[in-house]
Amino acid sequence: MRRIVGFIALAVYLTAPAPFANAQSSTATITGTAPFSLGMATAEALAADPTLAKIATTACGAPASGAGYGTRVTAPLAGYPYVAWVTLCFSGDKLGAIYLTWPRGTFQEDPIRWQLATRALAQQLAGSYGPGLVRRYAVDDDMGGVLEMADGQGNLLTMTSKPGDDPYMTVTYMSAAYDQAVNGKRITLTTY
Repeated sequence: MRRIVGFIALAVYLTAPAPFANAQSSTATITGTAPFSLGMATAEALAADPTLAKIATTACGAPASGAGYGTRVTAPLAGYPYVAWVTLCFSGDKLGAIYLTWPRGTFQEDPIRWQLATRALAQQLAGSYGPGLVRRYAVDDDMGGVLEMADGQGNLLTMTSKPGDDPYMTVTYMSAAYDQAVNGKRITLTTY
């Protein structure tokens, strides 16, 4: 029964508007996700979410005078309130990267839930920023998905969705300044 409901939901969802349907109200600058904005001070981020705790993570790279903070947040996908991990990476007291991760187990090993969430997130992000920023938009129900965007300032947004027995998804917002501090050069967008 659950599978039938899932297939019906998938069919309804696949008839939704195209990814760029909201392009008229889109923004041209990648700034982050509420309540966090790239470039905000550490104190502002901690005030915005008091559950943040200092963490050691390889996700943040090794910028000089950097720090990482993380917490669990409710991050809805396709109308369902999934729980995700948020990791904030700071360099010189400025927020340089935001990582949202819906880890393995989030979708209860259900490919229909994962497919719905992948398509919903890709459409939401693409519609929020518009076609001018999109560099790569590929979503496949079997192979997963990737959405890559870059704004005129060099800020990046990347969404990846990995299929398999236990699928997961990530979204990364990264400022050009942080990219430079961590990598010493601007990251080129991936090629697949």
